[in-house]
Amino acid sequence: MKNGLLFLACATLFTTSAALRAASPADAFVLVRGEGVSITALDVEADLANRAPEQRDLVLTRPQDVQQIAMSLYIRRVLAEQARRAGEADTPLFCARLRLLEERALSDLRLEGAEAAALADTSALENLARATYRAQPERFDAGEQVRARHILVRADRDDAEALAREILAEASAPGADFADLARRKSDDVSSAARGGDLGAFGRNRMVPAFENAAFGLKAPGLVPEPVQTEFGYHVILVEEIRPAGRQAFEDVRASLLDEARTALAKRTRFGLTETLEKGASIDGEAIERYTRSRQR
Repeated sequence: MKNGLLFLACATLFTTSAALRAASPADAFVLVRGEGVSITALDVEADLANRAPEQRDLVLTRPQDVQQIAMSLYIRRVLAEQARRAGEADTPLFCARLRLLEERALSDLRLEGAEAAALADTSALENLARATYRAQPERFDAGEQVRARHILVRADRDDAEALAREILAEASAPGADFADLARRKSDDVSSAARGGDLGAFGRNRMVPAFENAAFGLKAPGLVPEPVQTEFGYHVILVEEIRPAGRQAFEDVRASLLDEARTALAKRTRFGLTETLEKGASIDGEAIERYTRSRQR
């Protein structure tokens, strides 16, 4: 009778969870069925809940990844049903493990909520980013950099050099839109989507021929000849030349804000857990008695 009541108490956790699940649109997607159980999209989302949002969102757009996770959850659920039918859920140890799982999930939610509240303070993030910039100025010393765009003509294309020269002539015409040319004609798919933009870079970041051409200009503008590398022929537009020196705060603000978010999240978690630890009373004698009992 006692074990039956214990099982009923533990099962209440699942009953409550099921009632909440029924209200979720993700439950409309049943991804795997069999052996009397099913796995929904909500189950997959729950399994990914502790991953970074951008990583979770990426995984959920990949059918192969979703299928792999769903199958893993299906196997786990079938095994759990088999254990339940065998009476393995009707034990004090199971109830203790179930409670710990629930507490882990709820404590994670509590910590995530505290982090979200702290990170909502944009002025605190800005102040932390500026404080880091002032405290570690040497981090932001940079060598000479250029900001450039390029249009690539792959080496394996027929008359690649001639085609690169035609594109260079188009780019040199008055009023030419280099970004538009890159989107339409570059074989470098990733940068073409950004109008050929490669961002700002220093030395030793590009292959030597490309780097020498980009850094060889005295003033921003088109490199006068297509540049040949192992990838093909490049038409290069240098938009900005940045001399060596300390980067301005605005140039590194985005990365410093990312650092500030990470630091503030860690500080929030540590502060909350440290406060809770101070309120705890450890019974060293009980711990000693228990560990001795396990040594017999």
